[in-house]
Amino acid sequence: MREAGFEGARWIWIERSPDPRPVHFSAVREFTLMAAPASAEARIFVDRSFQLFVNGTRAGTGGQAPGDSAARFEVSRLLLRGTNVIAIVAESPRGLGGILFSLRVGTGRPSIVSDRFWTVDDSGNQLTRPAGRPAVVIGAPPMHPWGWVRSQKSR
Repeated sequence: MREAGFEGARWIWIERSPDPRPVHFSAVREFTLMAAPASAEARIFVDRSFQLFVNGTRAGTGGQAPGDSAARFEVSRLLLRGTNVIAIVAESPRGLGGILFSLRVGTGRPSIVSDRFWTVDDSGNQLTRPAGRPAVVIGAPPMHPWGWVRSQKSR
């Protein structure tokens, strides 16, 4: 059974048909908030490993494999009124992988999700502004090999 929290999110990655070689890249999304939020929760699943940055500050790290739960991080202290940037530095030792992300500001549906509006940068160094090319949308959950993604408790 799936856990709510990734409504509208799509699996994204740097390329559709990766070479079987290690990859290291950043996926970046810029957005605007009308006010600094009192609460905001990021949910993230990256096959294989990730570092999550909010406005250039590391908000969390981790990694998953198919069947694992997504990570959750309270990030309201890092969000500002005005322009904000989420960056995910993703790595995979075999080139294959996927990113599923949602940011829920306050209550209700996720405000920002992984989708076609993200950009990717091959260097993995872009953390504060969109750059590079559009992320490749792999598909919507559930899909092989990840199925439905569950969330663990907030960190």
